[in-house]
Amino acid sequence: MLFWSYMMVLGALAIAASVSAKFFWWFAIAFGVLMSVGVAVETCWYLRQEPLLGPQPEEKTPTEAPAADSPRKAAELASFQQR
Repeated sequence: MLFWSYMMVLGALAIAASVSAKFFWWFAIAFGVLMSVGVAVETCWYLRQEPLLGPQPEEKTPTEAPAADSPRKAAELASFQQR
């Protein structure tokens, strides 16, 4: 979503560049500010959704062993359960 916002601003930069160099620099500065703020907001939103630091939820172990598809897997499961 944010990507398309940046693309629209880049389009506005291209139009401004074709109109006047004075407007181009104002649009370029505005785009730089928008890009910085947008990346910061998107990063904060992502970190709120999936925290990379802090306590991680514990992995739940299955209560019953999975069914073995072959005798070899059955032997591996049996030896693993004995440990």
